[in-house]
Amino acid sequence: MKFWFRNIPQTKSSFFIQTSTDKFYPDFIAKLKNGKILIIEYKGEYLSDTKDTEEKINLGKFFEDKSSNEVLFLLAIKKDSQGRNLRAQILDKIKDNQYFLKSLLQKIMHRNNSYENIFIIHNRCN
Repeated sequence: MKFWFRNIPQTKSSFFIQTSTDKFYPDFIAKLKNGKILIIEYKGEYLSDTKDTEEKINLGKFFEDKSSNEVLFLLAIKKDSQGRNLRAQILDKIKDNQYFLKSLLQKIMHRNNSYENIFIIHNRCN
């Protein structure tokens, strides 16, 4: 991975995807060493099956398709319907890429996959 950052919503430099009703600010953005961009939206399990989440998944797939897979999108939860933890979801998403988000994954896993702790880790790294 070349770099990653926490995408803080509603700032001048924030990345967003327009939804049908508002702007969607994915949680994390990473640039992989192979040049691809990985966008990660992390959701609590209680939010994983809402209409809002479904729209974000569809927009992410659309974004991937329009970028000829130069942009990868992952809507991740602590444990998905296939039983994969956050680390496995990210690795599966980028498995065709030579490099992976080793430093980010290690930090996430050491903090028990906690969204709040990911934010704390990012702030400590900067």
